[in-house]
Amino acid sequence: MEHMTIADFGTEHCPADKEAITHPFSHHTLHFIYSGSGYFNGIRVSAGQVFLCRGGEQATYYPAPEDPWYYGWIGGSGILFEQLISEMGFSESCYVRTMQKSPLIEILISAGTSSTEQEYRCGLFYAIAGLQIAEAENALLTAPQKHIKEAEQYIEALSGVITPKQIAQKMNLSRAYLRNLFSANFGISLQEYILRYRMQCAAELIASTDLPISEIAFRCGYSDPLMFSRMFRKYQQQSPTQYRRSTQNFICAVDWAQKNDPRYSGENIEVLRDRVMSDDRKIFKK
Repeated sequence: MEHMTIADFGTEHCPADKEAITHPFSHHTLHFIYSGSGYFNGIRVSAGQVFLCRGGEQATYYPAPEDPWYYGWIGGSGILFEQLISEMGFSESCYVRTMQKSPLIEILISAGTSSTEQEYRCGLFYAIAGLQIAEAENALLTAPQKHIKEAEQYIEALSGVITPKQIAQKMNLSRAYLRNLFSANFGISLQEYILRYRMQCAAELIASTDLPISEIAFRCGYSDPLMFSRMFRKYQQQSPTQYRRSTQNFICAVDWAQKNDPRYSGENIEVLRDRVMSDDRKIFKK
């Protein structure tokens, strides 16, 4: 891949008596510590961290005798490689970062050891860098921003089928704090945020599937389809059945345009299709 070369991938369970490695690297090398600990340029580093040996610079590292590390590494060079490690949070004064605690990193590095094909290796590194960049961006968030993000993740993971009390318990925070936090940032309470998200999920299921309305109601946390219909009408100004009919009519119109109007073909027709569930048609907006 242009502007980036991956020199090697590797993993090692280091023995306790392994000698220190000391030499200047010809390329940048990232070391992801899966377990154990050791020393990098005199600094103690351990599981859950990643350290960078910069190309052309002297570096010394070795496992802690009482707790030798198991790590994986990626060596690379080029403008894109340097840009990615910078976005991962490394700099001239920062050589150690917290590793994104995902088993995917270990899997991706292991996959890289089985191939020398550059396009494949670069793709793996892009994936690994993406995980690390997300971690670096998260580190810049304030505590309230992190709390909002975590609460949103719970809501999205369960399609809105969760209560403010359950979220507060999972996060070890008070319901009042979360209510005020969402009110300050979105102008609505956490309860209202959850309801709107539920209705968004319901609208997407109604528009994109043939599931019975009762099944969609159940998936969205309503045991009573009539209660679900009342809530849906409150947010969409039409019943679930009416919404499905209007959406299907819209799709039929798009299909007709594609077949009969030369203006709507290729990318243009995709733009029309996107309008079916576009931001303008969604009832929930951040």
